[in-house]
Amino acid sequence: MNKIHHLLLALCVLVPAFAAAEEASADIVIYGGTSSGIAAVREAASQGHSVILVVPEKFLGGMMTGGLGASDKGVYWTVGGLARSFFEDVYKHYEDPTKWTRETRAEYLPKHGLIYREDMKCQWFFEPHVARMIFEKWLADSGAKILRDERLNRGKGGVIKEDGVIRSITMESGLVIRGRYFIDATYEGDLMAAAGVAYTVGREANATHNETMNGVQIDETGSAKISPYLVEGDPKSGLLPRIEPKPYGQHGAADHRFQAYNFRLCLTTVPENRVPITKPANYNPLNYELMLRDMQRKKSVTPGKGYFTRVPMPNLKTDSNNAGTFSTDYIAGSYGWPEASYAERERILAEHRGYVQGFFWFLGNDPRVPEDFRQDVARWGLAKDEFTDNDHWPTQLYVREARRMIGVHVMNENNFPLKTKGADGKMTAAPARDPIQDIIAVGSYALDSHKVGMFMNDQGELVWEGHFFRGVKPYGISYRSLLPQPNQCQNLLVSVCVSATHVAYSSMRMESIYMEMGQAAAAAASLSLQNKTTPHALAYPMLAERLKAGRAILDPNEPKPEIAKSKAIAADQYKLDLQLLAERKIITNADDWIGKTSFDGAIVAEMLHNLARHFEPATTAADSLQVLSKRKILRSPTYWKEKAIAGGKCGGDNVRTVMRNFVQAAKMLLPR
Repeated sequence: MNKIHHLLLALCVLVPAFAAAEEASADIVIYGGTSSGIAAVREAASQGHSVILVVPEKFLGGMMTGGLGASDKGVYWTVGGLARSFFEDVYKHYEDPTKWTRETRAEYLPKHGLIYREDMKCQWFFEPHVARMIFEKWLADSGAKILRDERLNRGKGGVIKEDGVIRSITMESGLVIRGRYFIDATYEGDLMAAAGVAYTVGREANATHNETMNGVQIDETGSAKISPYLVEGDPKSGLLPRIEPKPYGQHGAADHRFQAYNFRLCLTTVPENRVPITKPANYNPLNYELMLRDMQRKKSVTPGKGYFTRVPMPNLKTDSNNAGTFSTDYIAGSYGWPEASYAERERILAEHRGYVQGFFWFLGNDPRVPEDFRQDVARWGLAKDEFTDNDHWPTQLYVREARRMIGVHVMNENNFPLKTKGADGKMTAAPARDPIQDIIAVGSYALDSHKVGMFMNDQGELVWEGHFFRGVKPYGISYRSLLPQPNQCQNLLVSVCVSATHVAYSSMRMESIYMEMGQAAAAAASLSLQNKTTPHALAYPMLAERLKAGRAILDPNEPKPEIAKSKAIAADQYKLDLQLLAERKIITNADDWIGKTSFDGAIVAEMLHNLARHFEPATTAADSLQVLSKRKILRSPTYWKEKAIAGGKCGGDNVRTVMRNFVQAAKMLLPR
């Protein structure tokens, strides 16, 4: 009986295992639910191909839905393709007054100069749940098969490859997925690595690609008169967490380190929407000792400044990021992430959450922090209406850099037109020494690496290392940077962990660029299918034509003729507006309003009063603002209340917009 019992038990275990060994197949298989993977789905499906998106994480959208609401992009006109479509969808969402639950659109838009671009109908800043809603709709509309919470078996047999061609990939669940072309859109490059494609982690030596900012940055460090020891001033007590006892090596030498990760928190001070940040179970006060000592060495610490950002998102929320040296970046705590097992990544993730959560708890509760600072930080909490399925905590660790493929072309410092400050103090950019010709997207954000690590120098000083920020002009991103070496894999494209050095990747790591590279990877796979070729053999002009049809930007040179013409038309229209306003006694002299970047607040207040009286009687400045707001002549009464006063200054573009709005809305009402 005992043997029969064990046999039956074994069969019960085996049956589900056989049942789980399912199969799925598609023309194009995309691994990674990041913004890049979602853009790839939309592009591939739009061409009529069968598509499978495998989402290894619990949540969809990566950083775009995980807290990065202030989406960096660089120069606005370089954003094209499906990235631009996303920001247009954000703009459309917030045009609906019902989406504004705690403030109005008119109140929000003037809060930050990078929130939106009216002439493009793009809004760059958004709440996390809005990004998730847009992406979910994109996927639903695509008709693609979405497999959620399916992780790649990264061990033996996880990727089956024959003659350099991936035939299938297997998930931990046992699901086998076959495809003709594959795209790795993960932040870590797990599929790329499992497929045997060459990659690197960390910083190359400067000499490898004739760069100047790569490798260990000993000559570009910052030091502080802050004791790095557990007991202040006592070397025998040992070092505080994550500080190494000596410099890493020679300047410019290669190493395994890369820029720090963190979480981007969505915070609010609205009481009914605020969830207090509690003390984490793995709280370690020593993590914040350096920050405390930094506070104590300063003559004064201003509440609300210097330790975390509070970039305004809609509905009185923030995107709160690292600010300065002692902030939310978990410096030197991320090195193991790229190649860690799934279980080890969970441990590293918990460490990062504990650090960031503890950071806010420390600032809001530790009695050694100045009281006014504690009170200011304690006002902030997690937004209750965000990340409702994750305890209101961001759903994505900010993986700024992980594996980077060593592909057909390695994007490097020489592909960028670098900005340099001249003797006159002005920034100018020299042409790239090696400009890209096979462009699939245009980047423009600065070369920007967060701090990499901390060590103690020979003088016993704390040194933080690895940060750089170097401006660039718009530059082309090579199609070849999406391609592995052809002898390693012929039907895989990589759209996030692309072929780039640590320096180059520090600019290319923008989410909008990830989306554009995802679109390009899918377009290349689609054309390869249609033309029965490989992505390596695909003719670039054919790809460029497809991308242009999808509104991609492929020229890093600003479209000056169109912009100049547009500016000329706007200038002519402004002169006509001024002439009309002068004729109607709204302004005294049109020439006084030409060629200025700002205007005296008292003069603007008088102009606003005159504008308002053409609609309704208005006796006070408040009356005038109410009338003009109701008529949608101006967006933010608060802005004009603060600026249109004696001693105030009003921005020139804002004033000209009000004038234009008035002329358009009230022309028929003007007395003749």
